[in-house]
Order: sequence, then structure tokens, then C-alpha cells
Amino acid sequence: MKICQMMIWTNKILNISLLFLFITLIGLQSCGERTLIRHYYVLEMPEENFKPKQDTLASEGVCEILRVRIPPAYDQLRIAVRKRSHEISFYQYHYWAMNPADNLTSLLEKEIQHSNIFAYAGSENLKKIPDFQIATTVYKLEVIDTDDEFNVHLEMRMELIDYKSGKTVLNHQFERTKALENRDLNLFASELSIIFHEESHQFIIKINEYLENKNLQNSVNK
Repeated sequence: MKICQMMIWTNKILNISLLFLFITLIGLQSCGERTLIRHYYVLEMPEENFKPKQDTLASEGVCEILRVRIPPAYDQLRIAVRKRSHEISFYQYHYWAMNPADNLTSLLEKEIQHSNIFAYAGSENLKKIPDFQIATTVYKLEVIDTDDEFNVHLEMRMELIDYKSGKTVLNHQFERTKALENRDLNLFASELSIIFHEESHQFIIKINEYLENKNLQNSVNK
């Protein structure tokens, strides 16, 4: 009788232990699933900041927008974060939704097309030999995360190239760092988009001035 009671008591303890282990494993799995959620971010144009198209074309020419060049450290889906002067790390659960080079190329194409400074501008499937090319190089595309500040950091150069001569006729180079109020990568992507839009607009102003001066010189020489 005592042996039977001990066996029943032992089985109860075993069942309780197994139940506790099962609940613990479920809890750990749930925590793991919450921790492993990946977040993806995309660079987009701030539509409210778009200025109306100009009524007339600055040039009847065709412009090819070359794919943006980015160093391998930044040209990947992982988002780079700089915590020390010469050290780059990457977020474990935060990623770009698309390759940064493709994302920026697409944005620049929209900016140039919207500006209406060329008869046609595109990054692919050109039907004519281009008159100009736009080449863009990114040097830094990162978060700067220190003890005191959380910053967006973008450094790049945009060039307008005469296709026939292959020479750069103008360029626009900048390095922008902006402190953000919160350690929020959605805010980082938003501010980065705004900076790119503002600098693209400055580049477009330079192109427009160049084309107007070129048209004026051509009319004088006729």
C-alpha cells in the first residue's frame, strides 16, 4: 500500500515537473519570438516638400541617371551604426527594406523627373543616347550613436557629366549630420529622406542654372 502511495506521489511530482518545464519552454519561445522580430525601413520622398514642376523645360536633352555608388560597408541591408570614431557595427534586428543603392537611385530619378529640367531622365531603358549623365557617390550612410547623441549622418557627391566629352560639368558635394530627439530608427530613416531631398533640390538648382547659361551662350553664338 505504501509503495503504491509513493508511486502515485512520485508520478504527481513528475507530472507537475513536466508541466512546469513545458510552460517554461513555451514562455521562452514566446519571449524569443518577440525578440527576433525584424524591423525594415525605407527611404521615401517627403511628398509635402515637393515643389511644383516648372512650366518649361530647361533642356531638350536626355539624362541618364547612373546607379548610386556606395562603399560595401554601407551597401547592404544591415543598417550601419558608428559608436566610436573608427568602428562600424550593424543593428541585429533593424534592416533596410531594399538595397540602399537601389533605393537612392530610385529617389533621385523621381526628383530629376519631377524637376522637369530634361526632356527625359531615367536610370534604365533609355531610347536615345543621353546628352548628360548623373553620377552619385555615397561616402557615409549611417547612424552615429554616442552616449549623449543619436545622429543621422549622410555624406555624398552628385555630378552632372557631359556624355560626349565624359567630363564633369558641375558637382554638388555635402556632409550632413543631424541630432535626433529619440533613438528611433524610423525617425532616422525619415530625417535621412528629408536630407537627401533637400540636397537633391540644391543639385537640381545648380543643373538648372548651368543649362540656362548654356542655352544663353548657344543663342548668343548663333
